[in-house]
Amino acid sequence: MISNTQRQVMIDLETLSVRPYATILSIGAVAFNIEEGVLDTFYVNVDAQSCKDVGLHVSKSSVEWWSQQSKEAQKALTVNPLPVREALEQFKEWYGEDRKIPVWGNGAAFDIAILESAYWNVDIEIPWLPWHVMCYRTILNVLNIKSWELDKTGVAHNALDDAMNQANNLIKVFRK
Repeated sequence: MISNTQRQVMIDLETLSVRPYATILSIGAVAFNIEEGVLDTFYVNVDAQSCKDVGLHVSKSSVEWWSQQSKEAQKALTVNPLPVREALEQFKEWYGEDRKIPVWGNGAAFDIAILESAYWNVDIEIPWLPWHVMCYRTILNVLNIKSWELDKTGVAHNALDDAMNQANNLIKVFRK
């Protein structure tokens, strides 16, 4: 059971595919607990070519989808992209050494699965234990909450803004 003061992490990715081994464009994360709210944030852009070089996937439909997103969301992805290995190492350092910190993603088979696949492809140990993976979308569905009815701020499809919105809405749900 997760206590109200336990640190948790909400993760959001922007990718060039929806496959579990997708090329990652950015990693956004928010550390939070139910009692205090947001504790810390993490954001990094990832060099797409470095992802392809380690076997991660790019789909034509995702590239086309990105071309239709806001210029603000697209431009944010171009700022200081790091090679995938370096980005994953930085995220792992930010996450910390406690492998029991719950991690949340928006979809049981998306953000966390893709991030885990990237860690495997560069041969870095995944920061969390498998049984500490949580699904934000499942919580919303079980409680019959429609995602479009929730508060949203920032830029849609900016990994940090999306992770922040998800974390803040999850906190509100848990406080009720």
